[in-house]
Amino acid sequence: LPFVAISDAFLGALRSGGLSVRCSEVTSLDGGVARFADGGEEEADAVILATGYRLELPFLDPCVLEAMEFESEDLLQPAILHECVWPAGLPGLAFVGIYRGPYFAAMELQARWACGVFSGRLPMPAPDEVVAGVDAERQIRQR
Repeated sequence: LPFVAISDAFLGALRSGGLSVRCSEVTSLDGGVARFADGGEEEADAVILATGYRLELPFLDPCVLEAMEFESEDLLQPAILHECVWPAGLPGLAFVGIYRGPYFAAMELQARWACGVFSGRLPMPAPDEVVAGVDAERQIRQR
């Protein structure tokens, strides 16, 4: 899975040794020491547990989840959506924030697009365009 960090200082902190990254389970925290499953330990001022999340949409009908090929276990692409916004065959439904990249700017654009369509200011994507976009997203999932 790709990982995205948006920071002007992140790489410099890694290079200087001011920040370290461990890809191992934390087994214990004792004072200022973190112990890891791989046997290592690190003195730490702070520990950031980047555990991710699984998207859940329990408020949607199962037939809607099926239509958008929803898979909560897929951390990269839990729903197959045209431009990460529009599900095929479900006009009047759009999603904002189901995106795999730099998050907040994309979310803003998704929200503006969906609001523009729902207000009538922008046209809804053509059905064949949505189908083609969903097919492209499906190919990404299958890689």
